[in-house]
Amino acid sequence: KNVLILDEPTNHLDIPSREALEDALADYPGTIITVSHDRFFLDKVSTSILSFEGGARTVFHDGNYTEYHDWKLKQRAIDAKSASDAPKAFGGPAAEVSREPSGSSLSKNQRQMLERRAQEIEESLPALESELASLTARMSDPEVASDASALSKLNGEYRAKEDEIKGLYAEWEKALADLE
Repeated sequence: KNVLILDEPTNHLDIPSREALEDALADYPGTIITVSHDRFFLDKVSTSILSFEGGARTVFHDGNYTEYHDWKLKQRAIDAKSASDAPKAFGGPAAEVSREPSGSSLSKNQRQMLERRAQEIEESLPALESELASLTARMSDPEVASDASALSKLNGEYRAKEDEIKGLYAEWEKALADLE
C-alpha cells in the first residue's frame, strides 16, 4: 500500500492551492501521515490521530482532530475530578497527592495560572478558527477574487489570523508540557 508523509503541507499555500491539496488527498488511495497545526486541514483529511504526548506516551484516537480534541478535554476534566476527589491522609509523606512529576519546579499558583491559560486558549481557538474559515469563504467569493486590492487585504488578514492561531497552539502545547 502507498504511504504519503507530509510535514505542515498547508503552510504558505493560498486558498485555491490549499483546496486543491485537500481534494487531491481526499482522492489518495493510500495512507497519509501528516503533521500540521492546521486544525481545519486535519479535520478535512484525517480519519485517525496519533498524538505524541509527554513521557514517551502516545495516544491513538479513531476520528478527526475535533473529535480527538473534544475527547482530550473530557479526559482532562475526568483526571482533574479524580485528582480532586482523591482522599488525602493527614500528615506524613503519604499526605501529598500530586499530578506533578518529581522535581517539578512549579508552585501551586504557577500551576493554576498555566491551567487557566491553557483553558482560555482552548476556549478561544474555535472562534478564531471560525474567523479564519470566514476569511477563507470571503476570499473565495468571485467578486473579491477579481479585486486584487481586496484580495490582498483579506490575504493579509488571513495570514495574521493564521499566525495568531499558530502562536496560541504553540503556547497551549508549551503550557501542557510544563504541566506534565
